[in-house]
Amino acid sequence: MRSDKWKRSAGPAVVLLLLSAVLAGCGGSDTPAVCSSVDDLKSDIAAVKDIDLSADGVSQLQTALETVKTDLEQVQADASAEFSDEVDAVTTDLSTVESDFAAAKETPNATTLGALGTSVQALLTDVTTLVDDVEGTC
Repeated sequence: MRSDKWKRSAGPAVVLLLLSAVLAGCGGSDTPAVCSSVDDLKSDIAAVKDIDLSADGVSQLQTALETVKTDLEQVQADASAEFSDEVDAVTTDLSTVESDFAAAKETPNATTLGALGTSVQALLTDVTTLVDDVEGTC
């Protein structure tokens, strides 16, 4: 069944849920702008947990990934040179996840789902590094 295949390919949603646990909030009015943009990213990732692919459809997940991408671009703008390596790694990872997600959507099989799982794991690792580094400035 197609819906069963989508449940298995819901890896991005599950991993983005895990990212919400990793993204600890920065805050305060005297903190760098990057703290606020990381908070926005954290909020949007947390919203992904409410997506039910079988009820909401893939377009809802795609919209959520686009929002994450937009917020990541704001983090990149706010992070300046201090976090550019970490932001670049996460940006590359997100692009890979989007590509692998599209491939898994088109042809859900062990190969495409395995590639998606690998790219999501890389994203999780690099987001953790970025958040840890940003938290040191908040």
